[in-house]
Amino acid sequence: MPITLEPDRRKRLIAEITAFMHDEFDTDIGELRATLVLEFMMQHTAPAAYNQGVADCQAYLTHKLADMEIDLHED
Repeated sequence: MPITLEPDRRKRLIAEITAFMHDEFDTDIGELRATLVLEFMMQHTAPAAYNQGVADCQAYLTHKLADMEIDLHED
């Protein structure tokens, strides 16, 4: 399932990519190239980052639930 962005967030990210390329590589790229970079990143890296975030959240919640269970049974 592809990840979609709100139009305002998409525009902001495109502007940030354009600024990054200028600041870090002294390369001016247009909106089309910045859009292609964003689409590539969304397709190839966003799912991995999202899945890692979900896994981290699950581990955190599992740990907290285990702590709660211990606290409940201490009495």
